[in-house]
Amino acid sequence: MTDEQYIDIAIEISKTAKYPYGAIVVKNGKIIGRSDDKTLTEISMYSHAELEAIESASKNKNLYGDLKGATMYVSCEPCMMCMGAILYEEFDKLVYAATLQDSNDNYCPEMITNIDELANYSKNKLEIIKELHRDKAVEVLKNHKDSIKNRILITGAVLSSSEYSKDIYKNLNAIISEYYSKNTSFEIYSPLDTMKFTGNDYERYERAMNILKDTNIVIAEMSNVSTGQGMELQEAVRLNIPILVIAKSGCKISGLVKGCKNVKNIIYYDNIYSIKNEILKFIEEEL
Repeated sequence: MTDEQYIDIAIEISKTAKYPYGAIVVKNGKIIGRSDDKTLTEISMYSHAELEAIESASKNKNLYGDLKGATMYVSCEPCMMCMGAILYEEFDKLVYAATLQDSNDNYCPEMITNIDELANYSKNKLEIIKELHRDKAVEVLKNHKDSIKNRILITGAVLSSSEYSKDIYKNLNAIISEYYSKNTSFEIYSPLDTMKFTGNDYERYERAMNILKDTNIVIAEMSNVSTGQGMELQEAVRLNIPILVIAKSGCKISGLVKGCKNVKNIIYYDNIYSIKNEILKFIEEEL
């Protein structure tokens, strides 16, 4: 097979990936690793396509030896982290389609790096073929961004949640869902979804961080104390996501929350439906 055929496989993988990137590892004319290897479970926010393909290929080391001399085909130019892994494994060749700048312009913010300069740190000479079938890969980036749903994350206490708290989450969900019932590109996550999650603590943390990556706004119900919610809100601040804080009348909100620039408003309520219009106004203004 040719470089063109291999890069097309990586691009095809990117079309159905959770994030629009795909990679394969080829050695001795055989594909020995793929980022869509279904035996791999994504539990890390660092699971980029290149790293997933390397992890997949590592299972074949008994058959093909180590990865020295292999070729990495990836739908987008590797970031600094993935480039480091490629150099560490002593690949002989790297072929990519879209550039990091393409990813930055058409999908998500990127740290633009000079991979030619990074390649100088390799133990062996790394051949780099750039922008092969770039247009195809850029189209995938654009299409994926267009398909992303507007996501609202409702945060709140999980472990200390009472039936009353669960009703609040249900009612919040109902208020938003009813108003946006005609918007098919809309989705809501709440503590009710977290309560259904059966993974371990590590997977629970990674799930929360991954949800926040594609979240547009956060509604924080802070009537009950929750340290986990504080971690979610801190990550939301890091990602510059606007936050609306709501709480039952009489609750005290920390000065750290009140002073946070991402907290657009703090609303107290006796009945959640009494602040329905204020909630919907916040959503309209911030989306």
